[in-house]
Amino acid sequence: MQPFIDAIAPATYIDISIPSTPGQPHIHRLGPSNANGISSQIVLTGDGDAIDGTVIKITSANNLFPNLSAHTRFANPGGWAIISDIDDTIKVTHTTDPIGALKTTFADIPKTTDGLPEFYRVLHEQFKNPAWFYLSASPYVSHSALCDKLYFEATSLTGRDE
Repeated sequence: MQPFIDAIAPATYIDISIPSTPGQPHIHRLGPSNANGISSQIVLTGDGDAIDGTVIKITSANNLFPNLSAHTRFANPGGWAIISDIDDTIKVTHTTDPIGALKTTFADIPKTTDGLPEFYRVLHEQFKNPAWFYLSASPYVSHSALCDKLYFEATSLTGRDE
């Protein structure tokens, strides 16, 4: 229930710190956030020499928000990415039934779709550790409940922001 308790901060900016190989981190300003508190923009990381699979941790500048971070995983131009839906693909969510969706997201013990963990394991091995992108029609506030069912570390989790 924490996502419902956290404050939403529309029209807010945040300065982020992106680690840099030569030394000093790159500082970028994100925002302003939309009515749902989400900011979406492209930011150059400055690490054009990153090796496939390299992961960097992005934090708030000057560690202003110590519990806030994001991870970015680099893929080389010849690398693979797998894009997967979450709702009723990875996790049973009953997306066509609003009451069922709330119940399966916040009340029920999470249940995976039969056979999918094994199938995703094969994909992961065959494509040699691809970048994983997950999509969800669930509102942004429910993402923490959805993340429990991801099979591989997400490069990105994109959801509905309204």
